[in-house]
Amino acid sequence: MEKWEEKAIRESDQIITFSKASADIIISAYHKEPTQVQVFPIPAYIPAHLLPEKNAIQKEIQQPLKLLLVGKRYHLRGMDIAIEAIHLLNQNKYPAELRIVGMTGKDQDFVKFFGVYDKEDPAELKSYFESFKWADLLFHPSRFHSAGIVISEAAAFGLPTITNAAGGLATTVEHNLTGLVLPEKSPPSAYVESIISLIKDKDRYQKLRQSARQRFDDVLNWETAGQHLFEIIKQVHQARF
Repeated sequence: MEKWEEKAIRESDQIITFSKASADIIISAYHKEPTQVQVFPIPAYIPAHLLPEKNAIQKEIQQPLKLLLVGKRYHLRGMDIAIEAIHLLNQNKYPAELRIVGMTGKDQDFVKFFGVYDKEDPAELKSYFESFKWADLLFHPSRFHSAGIVISEAAAFGLPTITNAAGGLATTVEHNLTGLVLPEKSPPSAYVESIISLIKDKDRYQKLRQSARQRFDDVLNWETAGQHLFEIIKQVHQARF
């Protein structure tokens, strides 16, 4: 598989990747020319009738703080980190709730599992996005993630993401613009400290919400990504013919 991958990279005119981290590996490990590697964040598709108006995304950060985690793999997506952080927030007198979507589990104090949604079913897709409207923050303490489409989905709802620099997450989330990007392998206490800083700075939180939605409109939607892809294909075609 590695040989196939190497051959595909070697013979490609242009390579498209969803993160700067992947691009750096392609350039350094496979010696591809930087001009032949294109990076743009992974986009998300939100049906027009489910996409909120810009003036509908503004909301105050309140207590209990509502945190959303979306994922199907417990350890890889850092669910244990998120659960510990929720308990630390409550212990420090910052009431908080965690909603976990994408996995079943046993509910506990401050933590509730919502299971898996079939996003091909219109009714379930609508219910899935209700969690994004409910939440104050997308909590994504993933131990590794090449990109993270859920972050782009959250941005459509003006939902800032708190994550770390593992894999390509620092490409999808722009630190201090559309969310907070902690150092890789940050402990639960570091997430708690960053979350408390947002609770104490409501203006900063509002700016993150506005910037997250603007980034979705500018970069993280299918239409924009499709146009970007078209331009890359056109350039390759013109260079060849």
